[in-house]
Amino acid sequence: MRRILQDDRARVIRALRQSADTLGVLNVSARALDADDDERWLSWTAQPRPRADGAVVWEGAIVDITERHQLEEELRRLAMVDSLTGVANRRHFEEMGERELSRLGRVRDPLCVLLLDADHFKRVNDRYGHHVGDIVLRRIAEVCTRQIRTVDAIGRLGGEEFGLLLPNTALEGARVMAERIRRAIAAERIVVDGETIRVTVSIGGTQVDPCESTIKAAMQRADEAMYRAKQEGRNRVAMEAPGLIEPPANAVTELPAPRGASRAAGT
Repeated sequence: MRRILQDDRARVIRALRQSADTLGVLNVSARALDADDDERWLSWTAQPRPRADGAVVWEGAIVDITERHQLEEELRRLAMVDSLTGVANRRHFEEMGERELSRLGRVRDPLCVLLLDADHFKRVNDRYGHHVGDIVLRRIAEVCTRQIRTVDAIGRLGGEEFGLLLPNTALEGARVMAERIRRAIAAERIVVDGETIRVTVSIGGTQVDPCESTIKAAMQRADEAMYRAKQEGRNRVAMEAPGLIEPPANAVTELPAPRGASRAAGT
């Protein structure tokens, strides 16, 4: 028991007590340290045997399931991540959005959604090939990730479209973030085979209404705002307000500088 990690020990003890009380099969897994103090995942399967003195002993097997557990974790990760860019995929992005919307209903902090789409992306694919288009998409994801805060989330929604969740951020703060991202992407130089490629994005955003039943409603408004930005000339930001939502006193309306940069560099 001493080799079982502290965080898992209580769960193993509960399983042992339940098995002893019911004389049911013990079936539990937990992390433990091996002889070299390396962390391993172990699975216990054992049948309790009551003794005459009232004590219970278990007969069974302990199996090292570390590799299986690592594979399961990797499969779970792959189910949430876009394989090209490494950011969240659409399904996981929407799941995160639903969690934030649920939290919004409890704490009433503002939440904004941004959607961005690469301008004239088909021209990049047609001129340079899809492999270069993939490089451009990865770079867009990298630039966005550098600009956002650790509490924010980014996902690739499909094709050249990305989404961002900005917790505790009112509409004006989201506009500041969107402009920062737009300028950063426009300033990025992507060099492939000696050629310099420049891309721009159109961004739409909205503040989530706490009364909305699903994050998809806010995503639809952000999508409409994004296409309005495209219609107005591309490489710009358009915001869509859901109604008269007054931000709480602690709402972020001016965002801090991005990761690893001073405020002056991000404005």
